[in-house]
Amino acid sequence: MKVEVTNSGHVAIVNVEGRVDSSTAAAFDTSLADALVGDVKSLVLECSHLTYLSSAGLRAILLAVKRTSKVDGKVAVCAVQSHILEVLEVSGFTRLVKVAGSVTEARSAIT
Repeated sequence: MKVEVTNSGHVAIVNVEGRVDSSTAAAFDTSLADALVGDVKSLVLECSHLTYLSSAGLRAILLAVKRTSKVDGKVAVCAVQSHILEVLEVSGFTRLVKVAGSVTEARSAIT
């Protein structure tokens, strides 16, 4: 798994690559928590290169939703591959996070 964070105003763009599973979820969670620094209140997870998302990865996203809600922020995911979107839908996460086609659309949905 590889995570790159770019801050853009009150939003952090988090590019996620590879697999988020039980062996990488803790590092993923730490990256999401660390992205919420300074004026950053919301997260956009860019998932075009995310190949696998386990329940441990879902937990990390849930924790990010809780962290952002404490500061009146939100979480959005974008460029999600169909099999990852299915995981988000089946688990009910599409009620917790905004789903968008691009980073631009995701930013608009949460700001």
